[in-house]
Amino acid sequence: MAQRKPEDKVTVDQVLKLVEKLSPEDQEELRQAFLQDEEDIHICLERLKNPKTISHQELKKQIGLAD
Repeated sequence: MAQRKPEDKVTVDQVLKLVEKLSPEDQEELRQAFLQDEEDIHICLERLKNPKTISHQELKKQIGLAD
């Protein structure tokens, strides 16, 4: 089997054809993983818009390592 060259682009159609070959259970697992990744990305972007800065002492207090 030939390896893809790094400059070759994978198209959406190619991905969809591969997904169609998966069992319905695997397709559902893939959808769930995608949705979780999307949610994580959304949360990260929101946090980057509104960063929260806390002191080292406050961090230690929050995780239960305060003196």
